[in-house]
Amino acid sequence: MLSPSQQVQLYLAIQIIGGHIGLPFLILTFLWLNVARSKVVVHFCVSWIVFSVSYSLLIYVSLPLEAPSTQGICLLSDAMTNGALIMTSLSTFALLLNLWFGILQPLWFQAHRFKNGVESLLISIPYVGFFATFFATYTISAPASGIPNPNTFSDTYCLSLGNMWIAVDLISISILGLATLLDILILWSVFRKPMYNKTSSAARKFLIKLSLFGAYRAASLVLSLVVSIKAIDDEISSVHFLDLEYAVSVLQQTGGCLFGS
Repeated sequence: MLSPSQQVQLYLAIQIIGGHIGLPFLILTFLWLNVARSKVVVHFCVSWIVFSVSYSLLIYVSLPLEAPSTQGICLLSDAMTNGALIMTSLSTFALLLNLWFGILQPLWFQAHRFKNGVESLLISIPYVGFFATFFATYTISAPASGIPNPNTFSDTYCLSLGNMWIAVDLISISILGLATLLDILILWSVFRKPMYNKTSSAARKFLIKLSLFGAYRAASLVLSLVVSIKAIDDEISSVHFLDLEYAVSVLQQTGGCLFGS
């Protein structure tokens, strides 16, 4: 059994390897290869880099936890992780919507003036979601007169104790639920409708990977929400909460890298 400090170190290592090294390398590969790659796919990977950076701010936390510098990092981490959660959910939905336009509405979507405008809109929505959630969390959780707000973090870790994360998780689950429905529509059209049978095998494999990734994301968020609510009721310890967090982060970072490839 790993100690709490070792769990934190493992958790941060996962985020750094996956989001600070793996995904940036993947984006550089996109830029180096002479293969057309949708801008929406690239920004999907960027959203996961933001996710990784947000969840690894604990590296810069100083002790004791009551120190002003630590309070600031905890608050920034809290706001960024909430924003990144919404951002990655929206980027997943945007990517599926982009696939829906490209596969089921090819004639309309391939018109140059429509395609550029639609892709620009799909790229911008996740960033809007990130900053809106970031500023909302920061405003609600900010310390008052230099006194740490209990809504910001616990006495042991930079884990949010307030109710802001419940709304963020529910919104993210709702977005991923819509993404799943859209995904089912695309898969049904590609595999069951004769007019779309000519879809390339590479595109089909891409759809299957995206479907599995989206289903996992929704399931992990539901599990995280349930465990977090139990943690508030003191039914589980913050250490067990961290167990869930780094287990989930392994699959998210690995899945993101494999999917992006």
